Amino acid sequence: ALLPARAHREELAADVAEPRNGGGAPGAAAGAGRAGAGLLLGCATAGDCAAAAAGLAGLEGVPPGCALRVSADELGPSEGGDSPAARLQAGLADFLSRCPRGLVVLSEAQRLPLEALPALHSALSELGGFQHGGAVDASRATYALLLELDSALVARQAARAEPAEASVWLKDVFFEDVLGAEVAAAPDQARASAVLEPLLRALRRRVDFAAPLRLSAAAERE
Repeated sequence: ALLPARAHREELAADVAEPRNGGGAPGAAAGAGRAGAGLLLGCATAGDCAAAAAGLAGLEGVPPGCALRVSADELGPSEGGDSPAARLQAGLADFLSRCPRGLVVLSEAQRLPLEALPALHSALSELGGFQHGGAVDASRATYALLLELDSALVARQAARAEPAEASVWLKDVFFEDVLGAEVAAAPDQARASAVLEPLLRALRRRVDFAAPLRLSAAAERE
């Protein structure tokens, strides 16, 4: 019930059912240009994000038992010393080896560490995948990023906007206001300019569908 109402729900369902294949017919064999589907969804509250994660897992096209939820908080500092990218890649590779057409939901996207972005980019790239105990194909899956917005008021205004305007606005919030601010504050600005900024631009291009979610009754009362 929280999935977008005005923002072309059919498009969202189609992206989940059939990731991009470079313009070929749905169900086409692997070929140049195929990539996983990238979704960016804005939530009014943490509760709305949790409900959306459950709703996405129930969409047609998601195989039974093939929905993985990853919290951005799980990718924070590790006692073992593994980098966020290495931990995200390991989790994705294990899941995708069992569920190549599965759904990956990345919650708390507003807290996603910059160091995790290379693994996400590898998953969403054309013919994306990993070398993790052998080749793992990531290009048939769907990747949904759930972004908790600043307030219910902001989410309400976005939900009432025209779909195209809301899509651009939501991408701006995530890639410029959230991640872009982290890049601007990075201590190594040479690396930020040469590596992180191009990475953000590339990831933005990989988002096929961006929309604010409908507000729950609780969020509407805020």
